[in-house]
Amino acid sequence: MIATRILWFYIGMQFVTLPTNADKTMTSKLFVGLETKALKKGDARPRPLQSGQFRIYGMRFCPYTERILIYLAKKGIKAQVVNINLKEKPEWLVEIHPDKKVPALEHDGKVVVESAIIPQYLDELLPATSILPKDPYERAVQRMLFEQAFTFMGSVMAFLRSKPEQRDEQHENLEKDLLHVESLLKDRFFGGDRANFADYLIFPFYERLVVFTDHPKAVEYNLTNLVGTERFPHLTQWYKRMSLLPEVVSARPKEVELLRFLGGFIVGEPNYDIGAKEDKR
Repeated sequence: MIATRILWFYIGMQFVTLPTNADKTMTSKLFVGLETKALKKGDARPRPLQSGQFRIYGMRFCPYTERILIYLAKKGIKAQVVNINLKEKPEWLVEIHPDKKVPALEHDGKVVVESAIIPQYLDELLPATSILPKDPYERAVQRMLFEQAFTFMGSVMAFLRSKPEQRDEQHENLEKDLLHVESLLKDRFFGGDRANFADYLIFPFYERLVVFTDHPKAVEYNLTNLVGTERFPHLTQWYKRMSLLPEVVSARPKEVELLRFLGGFIVGEPNYDIGAKEDKR
């Protein structure tokens, strides 16, 4: 048996143990190319897929891409991953997504875009492993929870990108949205006793707030009253539970690399190749 590597993680005034991202056994089996360098302008388009194969065009540190990876991991779907440099996008990306955005899912000659639509497509394509509930009402509840938390996800990214003169306003917006999301958590997960559609789509955004608290510049963002505080007990406990799920562990970026990426992201200088390897396929 492979020993689980453990990280002591401080949140909400207490220490918890989380598996580190060093053990990527599940990732290596499911996602080929996840840690390869991002393709940029001038780089060739990847070879066509064989029948039945899945490919994700994404970016390693993108929360929208992480949504899809978590979903794929939960469903046990193997996929090729093509990382994209979002500042110097390859010319052929417009053939994948008309707006040259990520993520995009390619499968059997078809392309599906938008990070909230791809999971639903996967559930309909492979209903035996559907994550969304089969009951129409319960399925609608998951979609409603996601929609109700939608502004929070935008607030996280706006807050991290904010300039000093915008920060107070963005902080206020994020705080309001966090309080709203906190009120939506009635059980262990948004999905009840088990993680579901809404949990997987919301997690990557809260994750970035938590990870960013370790950055030297975090003090300038006044995060102490937004993450891991008594004001958000449900979100704090939910984050711990989500962080332990195998599908999350296998899909999320290494925290030390995500922290470095966020440091560049907030000043408009993202490094898409932190910790990346050459693609030898």
